[in-house]
Amino acid sequence: MQQVLRDGAQQFNLSLSEAQLNAFERYSQELIAWNERVNLTSIVEPQEIVIKHFLDSLSVYQVLSDLPPDLTLIDVGSGAGFPGLPLKIALSDLRLTLLEATGKKTAFLDHIVQV
Repeated sequence: MQQVLRDGAQQFNLSLSEAQLNAFERYSQELIAWNERVNLTSIVEPQEIVIKHFLDSLSVYQVLSDLPPDLTLIDVGSGAGFPGLPLKIALSDLRLTLLEATGKKTAFLDHIVQV
């Protein structure tokens, strides 16, 4: 999983550190575990999570990385945290607000930002 993520991120001119790769790994594991109890996503295979959730979210990295460092971003309808949380992992200085109306998904978001 980490190699696919590392290689995919490099296509966006993004080099992920070991800490960032580990954060994505934890995110994937928690997403899969929570998805057994709460319907967060229909994509639950680790490699598909990397491609269809993480890399898809990171596809806007180049645009965001060129913006001012004091950028504030709001992810409206965050669901399971896409694209906001992958962007936050990649751009640690990003000031991010997640906005989600569904209580079960909000509980997941509260949990994942604490892990």
